[in-house]
Amino acid sequence: MASGNSCEAVFSSASAVTHYPMTKPSNDNLLKKGSSKVDMCVCHQNIHSVKNKVEELEIFLKMENVHVMCLTETWLRANELEFLKISQYNVVTSYCRQTIACGGVLILQKNNIFSSEIRELRMLSVDQVFECCGIMLVNPTCKIIVVCVYRTPDPSNLNLFFEKLEHCLILIHRKSVNKVIICGDLNINLLIDNNAKTRLFESYLMQPAFKEITRLCSGTAIDYIITNFNDTIINSEVSHNGF
Repeated sequence: MASGNSCEAVFSSASAVTHYPMTKPSNDNLLKKGSSKVDMCVCHQNIHSVKNKVEELEIFLKMENVHVMCLTETWLRANELEFLKISQYNVVTSYCRQTIACGGVLILQKNNIFSSEIRELRMLSVDQVFECCGIMLVNPTCKIIVVCVYRTPDPSNLNLFFEKLEHCLILIHRKSVNKVIICGDLNINLLIDNNAKTRLFESYLMQPAFKEITRLCSGTAIDYIITNFNDTIINSEVSHNGF
């Protein structure tokens, strides 16, 4: 936990079949009106169909004391969102594929959290290439943007993906927020150098919160947490939760 910071943040994140905590939350008073400190647990999980895993997800959310949950590969159609009920959480924003099945992203938040959807981020989405949604968490002293992104493992869409990602970063930069978290399954191995990726993130003072294997079967790190948070207050680890 960092100290002496009016925008203090505590994160936890899951990537694909991994859970990734940056530090542990101290309480459940995230972003309540009048709060001067943000204690936050944010998670990402590649869920591979949320409809089939509601019970397991609820157990995970309670066990990890998650405040904001980003899900990739939800496999939901737009007309199915209203039927997704997660105890003590609500869907703030989502993107469902328009042309083919599977894919999709959404962000859940705990009922006591104040946030708003950033609709412009959802409008950047292109099926399979850049599926995206985002929210802004706000309290009197701090604004934090949380973005969830999914890309399929198709080499032919890589250039368009980076183009969309840059538009996303430009849009975020214009919001003049304190802190940013971009998480998701990008299907680009973080352990292999990619100059375009590195230059793009560094130009916006963003960096990976961890660089370690997230997929044991392939020995790759295709699940990302990218943030502009000071790395001196971040403690990360990867755990494999079996989703």
